[in-house]
Amino acid sequence: MEISDVKQHIKTGNFDKFYIFYGEEHAVMKIYLNMIAEKLGCKITYVDSLMELMTGVRTKSLVSERHLYIIMDDREYLTNEKMWEKFTGLKDDVVVFYYTTSDKRLKFWKQNKDRAVEFAKLDTRILTKYIQKDTPLSNESCERLIELCEHDYGRILLEIDKIRAYSIAEAVTPDGALDELIKSGCIYRAPKDAIFDFVAAFLERRPAKAYDLLQQSKAVGEANMVILSVLYNNIKQLLQVQSAKDYKALGFNGFVLKNILPYRNNYSNGELVKAMKLIRECEKGIKTGQIPDDLSVEYLMVMCM
Repeated sequence: MEISDVKQHIKTGNFDKFYIFYGEEHAVMKIYLNMIAEKLGCKITYVDSLMELMTGVRTKSLVSERHLYIIMDDREYLTNEKMWEKFTGLKDDVVVFYYTTSDKRLKFWKQNKDRAVEFAKLDTRILTKYIQKDTPLSNESCERLIELCEHDYGRILLEIDKIRAYSIAEAVTPDGALDELIKSGCIYRAPKDAIFDFVAAFLERRPAKAYDLLQQSKAVGEANMVILSVLYNNIKQLLQVQSAKDYKALGFNGFVLKNILPYRNNYSNGELVKAMKLIRECEKGIKTGQIPDDLSVEYLMVMCM
């Protein structure tokens, strides 16, 4: 089943007896759960398991009330085939099995491939549209925020609240608020992005910042050889742009130029050539055992920055 099918059910009000929701985009999943409950005019009730729902939760009250029962991560239902056969839904209520993770090797997922609805992370275009409904961020800022939040709409919503509050408090544009919040560390940046920030700090010639970002890169397991390789490619591009009479004739795309142009003239051409030679020496030294792998990038920084 696709999300579009659920959307159609909400539009018509003709719901299945039960659904299986799973995927990484939990914020969007919750939006759909609220839409279902609103269309049904019913109360959302969270239940630990199908067994609990069938034996203890559904007590009759004096006032008739419909429910949308949400059962989160019911491991027993996931593996008990007899329960799949016996449970066909409730008379007046709708049940949603909500799984925060999925192992497609299990028979359950193969058995229910036509019923299970995946809420995958949204692409940049759709997320940009959602962001700009409420917050006038530029397309570029939206893409930046989306990447920082790893396409997680739930995280994006939290960061948007910060952007709005800061924008009002400091009387700055939302784009300006985003910049300031990133600089101050109020918007979380995943450590895995640090390798590119490290390269930027290196090219910016800011040793203290570069060293801190280097430690973050290592903390998430980035190999020194990978860091050296990425740094080499960026230094080479900077040298090409900086030494060219007309850098536009080099054929670099706009993204590369945008990331390289701000760092022109922080190093002389001779210093950039020296850095490239040292990187190659470090790579060779690591392979031959002449340079300790864990100190190779630090050595390069001491020699070049």
